[in-house]
Amino acid sequence: MSEFLYGLHPAHTLSNSAYHALDAVGKSDLDKIARSPMHWKHAEREETSAMRIGSAVHCAVLEPERFSAEYVVAHSCDKRTKAGKEQFAEFEAANAGRTVLSLEDGELCVNLQHALHDHPRVRAYLSAGQPEVSALWRDEEFNVRCRARYDWLHSECVLLDLKTTQDASASAFAKSCATFRYHVQAAWYLDSYQAATGELPMGFVFIAVEKTPPYAVALYELDAEAVDLGRALARRDLARYANARDFGVWPGYPDAVQSLSLPKWATYAEIEE
Repeated sequence: MSEFLYGLHPAHTLSNSAYHALDAVGKSDLDKIARSPMHWKHAEREETSAMRIGSAVHCAVLEPERFSAEYVVAHSCDKRTKAGKEQFAEFEAANAGRTVLSLEDGELCVNLQHALHDHPRVRAYLSAGQPEVSALWRDEEFNVRCRARYDWLHSECVLLDLKTTQDASASAFAKSCATFRYHVQAAWYLDSYQAATGELPMGFVFIAVEKTPPYAVALYELDAEAVDLGRALARRDLARYANARDFGVWPGYPDAVQSLSLPKWATYAEIEE
């Protein structure tokens, strides 16, 4: 995309790589800014193994035809041995242009695909709408270009986000929401849809699926209190970004000596012992 066109963009007009190349602030940027503007300024986008597997899972679940075309599962081989490494290299060469997954990762993609497509509510959501829709808009208060990319935009304007996790129970996923700032994501995405279209979305739903058997699935929608907190944090982070940009100063942690207390769980643990 040669210019920043505000609004919604389906995957075929804005690829994932083009989306991430945009000069715009997204939720992952807010997470870095929350740590400090300095961390955002010096961050480098590196695709980790976990990110690659996550992308493969998303593709298998949300775009199965593209998954079949762009990914291939390697034959079983022990890459710790010279023969295994050579066998894997030959397989990669024979499948140039496609992403090669290990047998284990390929099986994970297929198992999660089946688990999610067998879930009646998830299947209903994914039967109408489109994957990987991007929202681009300008935040008027801080004059910042912003972006969001929905895993799935349902035809009834419900935004869906797929999360793989070790534990999809309500108590565990609530902790994940706090740890990974999913409440910030929910608020950011809900607001992004309105900013890009002028209309209110019907909701934002997390689809959580466990990465180990029996690959249990749960769906969650954060309550208003959590979304309001996420929105407040997003606005705070965006203000920090705009301030650093405007003054050309990207501060790290405070220079002063700070008073530090132990977390409450550590204090209580000492007392109980």
